[in-house]
Amino acid sequence: MNYHLFTFSILTILLGMTPPVSAMPKWDDIFYSSGPNKGWSKLKFEEMTEEQRAFYQERYKDEIAYCLKNIGKRTTEVDPDKGCCAGSAGCKYAPISYYTIAAKYLQEYGDPVKGAEYSYKFWLDNPKGEILDGEVPTDAVNIVIMGYEHAGMYKEALPFYDKGYAKLMDDLKKSTDIKLLKSNFKEYEQQWPGAAEDYFSFIHNWKKAKKLAETSKPIPLDSAVQHHEWFYSNKQAEVLKALAYYNINKVSFMLEKALTHKDPVIASKAKEYLESSTKGSGNGTKH
Repeated sequence: MNYHLFTFSILTILLGMTPPVSAMPKWDDIFYSSGPNKGWSKLKFEEMTEEQRAFYQERYKDEIAYCLKNIGKRTTEVDPDKGCCAGSAGCKYAPISYYTIAAKYLQEYGDPVKGAEYSYKFWLDNPKGEILDGEVPTDAVNIVIMGYEHAGMYKEALPFYDKGYAKLMDDLKKSTDIKLLKSNFKEYEQQWPGAAEDYFSFIHNWKKAKKLAETSKPIPLDSAVQHHEWFYSNKQAEVLKALAYYNINKVSFMLEKALTHKDPVIASKAKEYLESSTKGSGNGTKH
């Protein structure tokens, strides 16, 4: 028996004829293609249809994957339209790093938990503190603290406050009298107001983080982000939840992508949804 012919026959029986491909959202309906705002979204999330939002998530998923493949390269060495300059004004001169990925997850894709994960990876590459991000001194300890706090993960941030405090005091020791800071803060503040503000702000944030660490939980993902991540999950049940969401919200192009999924159950379900939609028999309520 011809194995390839047998496999093709089984898939043909399982999937039948592929439903007609629908038009994807247009780039120009969502993003600026030229001018000073090139690449930026024209729409707020609440103004997007579910189909446009999925297209938005697809764009930034692809950009993140591209930037991850180019970690260590300078932004001048890669495609300027792939958005690998993220995180700060100095990134045009700095190498692409996990800081780039953290910023893209937080600011663009909309997953602060993954943003925190990559902030931590950035710190692992720079455990002793400052790196030079172009012309801007960037403290890797502060970046991981901000990453965890944006994600609502205050408990995870606390160990880095310890590290940040040690570094702050070391820096203050080089240019101010830290004995005076501890014995007479008002007098210290008069002599070094900027340093006093840095110290006060850090201690205030640390106390706040300690309090929030007792009750806070990671910030839940927006529904559009969560289902987009489930769509690419290795777990069949999560992918099926994403397909149901895209079916209910009439996001046909994501269902079409699933037609070639390696899991025949997922591919078959995508085909079922598309055929049902074509016949006008889809039902359900929007999540």
